[in-house]
This record gives sequence, structure tokens and C-alpha cells, in this order.
Amino acid sequence: MYRPHPRRPLATSTVLLAALAACSTTSQTGSMSSSAQSARVGISVRDDAQIFGALHASNVGEITSAMTAQQKGTDSAVKSFASMMMSEHSNLDQQGTALAQQIGVTPSAPDSTLNVQQRTEADALRSAAAGAQFDRLYISQQITDHQRTLNLIDESIARAQRPELKTALQSQVRPAVTQHLARARQIQSSLGGGVAAGAGSPSNSGSAARGPSGSAMSGGAGSTSDSTRINGSGTTSSGADTSGSKTKTP
Repeated sequence: MYRPHPRRPLATSTVLLAALAACSTTSQTGSMSSSAQSARVGISVRDDAQIFGALHASNVGEITSAMTAQQKGTDSAVKSFASMMMSEHSNLDQQGTALAQQIGVTPSAPDSTLNVQQRTEADALRSAAAGAQFDRLYISQQITDHQRTLNLIDESIARAQRPELKTALQSQVRPAVTQHLARARQIQSSLGGGVAAGAGSPSNSGSAARGPSGSAMSGGAGSTSDSTRINGSGTTSSGADTSGSKTKTP
């Protein structure tokens, strides 16, 4: 006797669809070259909210990787670089949050592309043996990561809707990330490694002005004009406090 198949509850079906989508994204990302992955992250941002969200995720990924490097790295230059990444990307994130609040934007993640890439990289770092092998892997990843962030910034400059965000990306965020990439390449050369795949020379779009060390902004915070520049202490040049209750980076 035929018995109708029970209808699956809507909530269960929704969960299964979401899981399938995530698996599909992971599979597609895993089969892409690092340069193609970088390009995909850049084109994933559509508006200011997604720009802030993607840059925030990038900063968090850098901080997480740097913490692992502090624990497992052995080369003094690698550990010093990791310390700088923790400090400057924390400062970036605080300033990005301040600018988003200042101009009334609520950050949102564009999609899971960047998160999937960061998770794969974090797993590789955790699996690597401490010592020289880890040092080379971490720096290789940093070259790829900062080139990816430069691609994201260049796409964001072109798509930014608010002039404050566009100016900040051009005059502060991009120069800071360019400095990080250059330093990572120097360290890789001293370690005897080759240039990581997808870590080619940064494009020349956006401002090439050299930003002050340690003032890189996360998620696009920073200079908007002389009257709205956000410094490392969370205040504008006019003296208005934009940091709220956030802990200030020394």
C-alpha cells in the first residue's frame, strides 16, 4: 500500500539549503587560485556597509593569524612582524568602527568568500610545525593576504558611496596595507622563500601617499578631511571624541 512521504518541516529544509550553499562556496573557493580568490573577495563588496564588513573581517583574520605566529614562530623578524600586525590591525578595526558610527553605516558581511579563505589559512597555520616551517608559511600567507586586501581596497575605492570612506581608503588604509605587504616581502626574502602565489605587485589605483605608521584604519576609518580625521586615540583633529566606550590602543 502506498504511503505518502511525510513533508519535511520548512525550518529543516531551510537549514539544509544553507548548509548546501556553504559547502558549495567552500568547494568553489578551494579549487580557485589565490589570485582568483583575491579578485572574488574584491568584487563581493557592493556598498559601504559591505566594505566596512569585509575590512573588519580582514582585520580580525590578521589579528588571529598574528596571535598564532606569536606562539609558534621562532624567527625574530617574523615575531616582530606578527606583533606589528596585532597592534596596527587592532587600531585599524577601532578606527573603522569609529568612522562607520560617525557616518551612520552598519557593517555587514558581503558573503562567505573571505571567511572561507581565512578559515583555510588559519587551519594551515595551526597544523604547521613550530619553527622555520611555520615562519615561512606565515609570511607567505601574509603576502597573499595583504595583496588580497589591496584588491579589496581598490574595489572599495571604486564603489564607496560616501566621500569620507573613499578618502580614508585612499589616503590612509591603502598606504598602510602597502607598507605591511612590503615588509612581509622583505622578511620572506631573508627567510629564503619565494613570492607567494597571488602576491604580485600592488596596483597603483588609489592614493600612493604614505600613511603614518600605526595609524592604518580598519574597515575604512581615518582621514575624511582636516576636520574629521580620526587619529589613533579615537578623537578627531577638532577634538571630538569618536571612540565611545571602546578601549583605546596605546
